[in-house]
This record gives sequence, structure tokens and C-alpha cells, in this order.
Amino acid sequence: MEILYLICRYESWEDSEIPRFHYGSHYSSAGIVLFYLIRLPPFSHDNRQLQGGQFDHADRLFNSLQETWQSASQGNTADVKELIPEFFYLPEFLENQFHFDFGVKQSGEKVRFHINSNEEEQDILIVV
Repeated sequence: MEILYLICRYESWEDSEIPRFHYGSHYSSAGIVLFYLIRLPPFSHDNRQLQGGQFDHADRLFNSLQETWQSASQGNTADVKELIPEFFYLPEFLENQFHFDFGVKQSGEKVRFHINSNEEEQDILIVV
């Protein structure tokens, strides 16, 4: 479990210059906001600017609520994404109303046009 790893790392940390910490990056950043709001202008434009004029690699784009949750809560101790306010009042950020082409992942799967396009993720959205 991630929480046990974080506690163990915190308690055993021995560095005279770097104080103990649970997460190694800031919990909230413009990059996280752009990650979630990629389907919604002007954030889509800002997202491209952040990546040198084009969208990031398809495998790193926001493509699944379930995968994003699993990465942040279980799979990756460096992934500290938090829910942004838009989760609670702006469901349009999950829809690609402007028809952006986000590319194809290494698996051959196209990045989802709408995040809530299957029942499993709709259930997750309701729980959030």
C-alpha cells in the first residue's frame, strides 16, 4: 500500500539538509489543472503551450478517471493530483466539445473523446 510506503519513508528519513516529507512535489500546480482541463479552452491552448506547441504524448494525457485515481491513490507515489473545483460544478470539462485530436496511445487506443463515455467511469464520477 502506498500509505505504508510513505509513512515508512517519512519515519526512516535521515538527511541533515532536507526535512522529512510525505510527498516530493507540491500538491497543487498549474500543470495539474491543465492536465484535467485539456478538453476545455483556453486550457487546451495553455496545455499545448506548456508542451512546446502540441499536446503531450497521448499516454500522458487525461484519458480515464479510473486510471488517474489509481495512479494518484495507489500506483505512483510521485503522482499527487488532487480534484480540482471543476469536478463539482463543470462536467463539460470531461467532454471534447471542440473536437481536439489528442492522438493515439502506444497501445493503439485513441485518447477518449469524452471521459465519461462508459458506465464504469460514470459510476466513479458519481462517487466523486
